[in-house]
Amino acid sequence: MVVKDLYLDESGNSGDLISRKNGLGFAGQPVFSLAAVDISQIENFEDKINGLKKKFGVQAAELKSSDLYKKKPQFMLEVFSILIESKSPFFVEVVDKKYYICTSISNHQLLPPYFTGDESHGRFQVSRNITAGVMALEMPDEYFERFFDSCHEPNEENLLRSMEGIKEFFNSHPEYSGHVQDLDMSIEDYHDMKKEIGDEAVFKFIPIPDDGKRGNKILLLPHVSSLTNIIARVNLANKGSVEGVAFYHDKQDHFDEVLVAIKELMVSNNPHGFSPPTPNSNFQIKTSADLQFSDSKKSLGVQVADLLAGFFSRYYESFFNEGTELDSIYHEIYNKILDGADQEKSIGVNWVVPPSRLYELEHFQQLGTRKTPSPTDLLYYVAKDFGVVVGH
Repeated sequence: MVVKDLYLDESGNSGDLISRKNGLGFAGQPVFSLAAVDISQIENFEDKINGLKKKFGVQAAELKSSDLYKKKPQFMLEVFSILIESKSPFFVEVVDKKYYICTSISNHQLLPPYFTGDESHGRFQVSRNITAGVMALEMPDEYFERFFDSCHEPNEENLLRSMEGIKEFFNSHPEYSGHVQDLDMSIEDYHDMKKEIGDEAVFKFIPIPDDGKRGNKILLLPHVSSLTNIIARVNLANKGSVEGVAFYHDKQDHFDEVLVAIKELMVSNNPHGFSPPTPNSNFQIKTSADLQFSDSKKSLGVQVADLLAGFFSRYYESFFNEGTELDSIYHEIYNKILDGADQEKSIGVNWVVPPSRLYELEHFQQLGTRKTPSPTDLLYYVAKDFGVVVGH
């Protein structure tokens, strides 16, 4: 067994994303991250952390990335160095919230799976990821608002208005004009489905909400997909089993029941053979994951997960959104963490962000300069992750 017990915490949780209250501002938190760490292999871990706290003058009883990211980055570097040098498994999900909404648009309204047939080749998913990235970075807010309307008030008028809006957007981008045809086909698919099941057809083209604790509907909670991804990644690392692994998550006052429900569904909702490939995870879950909730004040493992999640949320946002050059220490931390990655076991970081941004980030780390990919560069870059050969 590669992974034993994992401690989890998140950063940037502003609730469900299709929210009329927060809109596309996401309560000032555009990035969500969930991190999980296994510290079972580190000898005298608490003593080592206490030694670092004394060395750097960290007096707080609880380690929080919100306190330490700007004030004590060297402390964070040394904490992560202990993790990496001990070869401890860790799993991070980094979610650009606007991109995450756009993946839902791609999956539900641009290129829904109902009439695509066998998707095991991955080509449709490559197209969805690229179009989601283009929408996230360039689509006007008006078209997002139309999508929100189709989710909050699901009816034919709102659905078609949303799909026509996405069509208008791609009409204005000649390099992606082929997706106009995708929208036309999706609209036809909706009308065909309506003939079969009536008004219920609308609900096939919007995300399925989760049930909140107070009877409310939760639309697009990145916490849900991030947790299921981590469970599936652990399942891959442990060669097809999460049995015997305990997931200790920081206390969740609002979303604990949703997270428990979704991890149970993973056992009964295994993907079929025609599903898109997931090369960095294994969603064939045989036994329910053991998910427990812990008080971060009493769990050093959860605190380290907080540091890891908080670092990536802030690093990504600073690199792309703040328009300032980062101090070299933050790139040093980033590269130190990547040193501990193991792609075959999916240990490391999974980025749910516009592919062009990930391309730019990787190009910067390799060559020290920023480069925005051309549409052709982007196609090859995304396709390689799915093992798809393009141009044939």
